[in-house]
Parts: sequence; structure tokens; C-alpha cells
Amino acid sequence: MTHNILESFGIPNNVTAVYLAVLNLREATTSELARNTNLPRSSVKRHINLLFERGLVNFFVQGKHKVIVAEQPDKVSNMLESSVDDFKKTILAIQKKSSSTKYHPRVFFYEGASEIKKIYKDMLIEQRPIDAITSVDDTYRVLGNFFNTFIQTRLSKRMPLRLLTPVTSQALKFKEDDDKFLRKTRFLDPKTLSHIASYIYGNKVAIISLRDPNASGIIVDDPIVADAQRVFFELIWNYKCST
Repeated sequence: MTHNILESFGIPNNVTAVYLAVLNLREATTSELARNTNLPRSSVKRHINLLFERGLVNFFVQGKHKVIVAEQPDKVSNMLESSVDDFKKTILAIQKKSSSTKYHPRVFFYEGASEIKKIYKDMLIEQRPIDAITSVDDTYRVLGNFFNTFIQTRLSKRMPLRLLTPVTSQALKFKEDDDKFLRKTRFLDPKTLSHIASYIYGNKVAIISLRDPNASGIIVDDPIVADAQRVFFELIWNYKCST
């Protein structure tokens, strides 16, 4: 156990063996430590130098010999505790710097219907309320039954959704199940959208082109962009659509 503790502070096993030998012998020459640890004398010298640098041993001269003595365990304990404190301070400083670092937006690109599904999966992973502007007809045409799976999973995760969609016969039928699927739907003029969908969730905005078979999309991970899109969504939701 002692080996593991000292090793966590950057002291290798062989060096620890020399330190423990000094502790057991109370004081010893390099030759005595070599015999006690079964290590080459040259290695023992090198290990003693490291222990001295770390403040774990000291020495005095007796005649022609340098006698090694170990610092007392309580002094070593204080030294290790000080190292732990320094480590904690370093971590806190890194965390503080990280929290104050300017946020860097990220953009992810997706091409093809199979890739577009990853955008919907990301919404489920984020597990946040969703504001959507999309054509129900287009979404079903491109995603098929996967869209039903998305709806069921969103419901199981208790993720509410507000939907703005062009009024069509399919959209009118879709709205009938709003209460069942934790959804609120309002209608736009059928000419409002041109196969484009947008979703706002958490700090992300997804924009999808639902032109089958050339569907493509992006996710913008940026709280500023997401907040701006929410303002736009609220304006349409409250003033430019019908229920």
C-alpha cells in the first residue's frame, strides 16, 4: 500500500523500496542499502538523489562515508498533504478558467435520410422541450415510420413539443392527437414553408432540408443562436399562425 501511495506522487517502486529500507535501518550507507534492497549500488545512488530532491531523506557525513537517514513519516505526511492541497488549487484554477472561457459555437453537417435521423436522435439525447417549424407531410415522406418512433420515444421521455406546420389534411389529422402526444400544434399558410424544417432544443438549432432524396441538415450548437431563434419562433407562434 505504501508503494502505491508514494507511486501516485511520482515515486517509482524501486525508489520507494530504498526509502523503506532507510526507514527500517534508521540510517545506512549506500552499500548497506544496496545489500538490503538487492539493487545495484549505482541504482541506489540514483534513487537516493531522487529521494533527497523530494525531501524524503537527508544525510550526514561520518568519516569517509555519507550516511542516509529518512525524514520522519509525519514530515512526509505533511509534505504529501501539501502536494494534495496544491493539486486541488490547480484543479480549481483550471475549472475557474474553463468556466470563464468564451463559448465556441459548433456546427455539425448531415447528408441523406439516414444521416438526418441522427439529428432527431440528438434531440432525444438532449431531452429538452422542442420548438419545431416543419411540414408534417414532408417529414413523413422523408423519414417514414422512423418519425413515429421518434414521436413515441419523445413521449416516453416526457419532452413537450410545440409545432408550427402548414395546414394540410395530414396536418389536421396529426393535430387531433396533440393531447395524447404531449404536443401543441398551430398552423401556417400552406405556402409558408419550402421543404425546410427547423427545431430548437436546449442550446441547439437544427435546420433540415426535406427534399427527398437529397435531404440534408445541420445542427448549430450555440446558445446565442438558439435564443435568437426562440424569439423568432415566439413571434410566429403568438401572432402569425392559427389554431
